[in-house]
Amino acid sequence: MMTMADVETAVCPFLNPGFAEGPYAPSTALYCRLPDGRVRVPARDEVRRYCTPRDFDACLVYERHASH
Repeated sequence: MMTMADVETAVCPFLNPGFAEGPYAPSTALYCRLPDGRVRVPARDEVRRYCTPRDFDACLVYERHASH
């Protein structure tokens, strides 16, 4: 399970620590709290691609919601 420690000091303003619950919960403990109030759980490969190397500004979700 990935945690905020795995992401180090991610600077994406939407990324938050979370909890994985239930049999179908993704194996991540991170979620995106978007400006419109929605919550989105990024896929594990998205966390590795955008959050861990701190390339969050290349994330399509970030690009879509950053200007709101």
